Amino acid sequence: MLPDWPNRAPDDGWSHQSILAAQVRKWPAFCAVLDGHGPLGVAHEADDPHAFDVGAQNTVMCFAYVLARVAGARESIAMLDWGCGLGHYARLAKALLPESTIRYVGKDFPLLTAAASERNPDAQFFSDDEQALAQSVDLVMASGSLHYARDWRAVLARLTACARDSLYVARLPTLASVPSFVVVQRPHRWGYLTEYHGWFINRAEFLDAVAQAGFQLEREFLSHESPTVPGAPQQCEYRGFWFRRISAQ
Repeated sequence: MLPDWPNRAPDDGWSHQSILAAQVRKWPAFCAVLDGHGPLGVAHEADDPHAFDVGAQNTVMCFAYVLARVAGARESIAMLDWGCGLGHYARLAKALLPESTIRYVGKDFPLLTAAASERNPDAQFFSDDEQALAQSVDLVMASGSLHYARDWRAVLARLTACARDSLYVARLPTLASVPSFVVVQRPHRWGYLTEYHGWFINRAEFLDAVAQAGFQLEREFLSHESPTVPGAPQQCEYRGFWFRRISAQ
């Protein structure tokens, strides 16, 4: 646990080659589950996506709820996925709302977006922040990604600026009663042979930042993730938050 973001980031971090290798290896099995008729309790990080997980299904169903509410009676919607990996949510969106037309835009590091484009030819991917944030979309989503930004408030402000209607922040590690602080994550169990920094974010501080951007909380979700950080002043709770622009109500 660290009080603030250190000056030196871990080597490679999210750009480590092992992240691409792990996601590419797991991609066919992930897609096979979506193309079938079984439960959608599938986490793209899991080594065996057929070992269905109620927590993963909860994450998928929360996304389905937000996507359906944003789509409503519209013929089509556009969404930006900030931290998209190989475009897992592009495939999930098709499986969840097959009757809807969804223009999917993903943003991630170059290592991942090149591979994502190959696997999702009908989607659009950017590795450049400016190009991604120049999009104007109905829904901006950051699932398990916002807290990895060194200046998460600045990133949040830019994400809200390109959201015409909704912002969905999922899998966010929140704190109930202590100030935000930084942790180091070593995700070796998922095949990611690297480490990176990330925030545990005070819930009230986060909600206030979104409110200042002109958004109102529509629904909060629970996530089935509970890492333990030794010596931390408080353990986090992973949560999801769907906001709508007040002028769009």
